[in-house]
Amino acid sequence: KNKKQGNQSSDSLSQQKSQGLLWSIRKLIISEFYHSMPGFAAIVLYCSAHVCIYEVLGASTYELTKNSEYQNLFFFLALVSGLVLARFSGSVFNWVNEDRYSCVKFDMHNRLRLQGFDAKVMKWLRKRVSLKMCVDIIALYLCFIGVGYYVHGFLLPAVLDDRANILGGLPSIDYNISTPVKKALYAGDAGELAYLEEIDGERGAYNSYCLPDEDECLYHLHDEDHFYLWKTVSVSSYYGLLGSPESMAVVNPLSAVAFYSTTATISIYLLSKLKIDFWDQ
Repeated sequence: KNKKQGNQSSDSLSQQKSQGLLWSIRKLIISEFYHSMPGFAAIVLYCSAHVCIYEVLGASTYELTKNSEYQNLFFFLALVSGLVLARFSGSVFNWVNEDRYSCVKFDMHNRLRLQGFDAKVMKWLRKRVSLKMCVDIIALYLCFIGVGYYVHGFLLPAVLDDRANILGGLPSIDYNISTPVKKALYAGDAGELAYLEEIDGERGAYNSYCLPDEDECLYHLHDEDHFYLWKTVSVSSYYGLLGSPESMAVVNPLSAVAFYSTTATISIYLLSKLKIDFWDQ
């Protein structure tokens, strides 16, 4: 009888522990749902809004300049325009330390008393909060676009471009044949590209290649080149050279701008419903 009572007590204790564990898990889930989920949603919406605005401005800039011989100058002017807008809106002073900010505040107060043009513009914009926010956003993203263009297009290639060594390691480099990877790596070398095009015309691009003085046929050198490049270079370099057709959406420029603009607008609206500022004033 005592043994039976002991077993019942043990079972009861186990049930209580199980119920306690389930209650703790349920309480944790409810707590996370009510307290963390709004924060998770806000983070996703915030990132979505900023990414989409960047894409709208970036895509528009690239579309306007893709056929222009003055593209480098255009992106330089975009950077300068962003800095100038930040200066006149006053947002540039948010990027200085407290000591410098105190000096700037004192100096701008004196300029305003002397009717300085820049001080008057800053005062005018400060009275129009929404307009100032738009100017600040455009200024910062113009800086992002300009700096990104020169970092990715000039600084990175100048410092780390390893095209010659990668070409030297291609499986097809020892053979007088043309492959898509070899063409991509020779981009900019008009003479070599013309030679590869001539080879394509003679043998047919992407077909099997046979050496006339050997019995061996090279059926898959273009695949081997792709695999070698994938192993050797960074993912961004690989997709920059060859792209990723199967994972890319094929859209026209206006549709892309409309999509990103709509997504950004919806994200900002939902952030406002969550009472989260899209942009710190």
